[in-house]
Amino acid sequence: MTTKSEKTQGNHWDCWSISAFVLLGLVFLTDFSTNAHAGDPAPVGAGQPQASVVAWDEFKERCSTPEKFDVQRAPQNIRVQCTDDRLTWMAAPPNALTLPLERRVSSAVFADKFYVAQSTREFEMGAKAGSCHRFQEYEEHVSVERPVTCEEILSVKGDVHDWCASVLDGVRGMNPKMVERRETNRVFDTCADAKIRLVQTRQ
Repeated sequence: MTTKSEKTQGNHWDCWSISAFVLLGLVFLTDFSTNAHAGDPAPVGAGQPQASVVAWDEFKERCSTPEKFDVQRAPQNIRVQCTDDRLTWMAAPPNALTLPLERRVSSAVFADKFYVAQSTREFEMGAKAGSCHRFQEYEEHVSVERPVTCEEILSVKGDVHDWCASVLDGVRGMNPKMVERRETNRVFDTCADAKIRLVQTRQ
């Protein structure tokens, strides 16, 4: 027969077992959560001060006279990102164009007392083959990022867009492979335009 003391001891053991099981479960979940997120990238801006948005003129002024501002030191680790997006046209294979030919012969006959009135007859001439230019529109994209100093920032003539335009022109000239190019849906076909003009003229 189980005594009261043995029952109390058993109850204590059951409570201890449940508490230990719950504690082990919490440790397991915490460890699993830590390992699951160990490889996740750090949030943007983690470990670095929050950057504030300023105008280009203020940025240059912070380079020239940093003591006038709250931070009181010139900007550090400056990088300028330049992106160029443009639309351009390139020659595509020419298209064939059929040029219709026409021939009309008019005649009249005259005598002292009689004449045959002038009349006109069309002669079959077929057509003449021709060709016309076609142009395909392309979208071009190039992007570069350059580290610069405050001295370079202060030497920029105009605004940052002028500086970027010069840099991007240099990149296009020296390394054309950096330019990403893709076709758009627009094609300029001079054949189609020529057909329209021909119809309008004949009307």
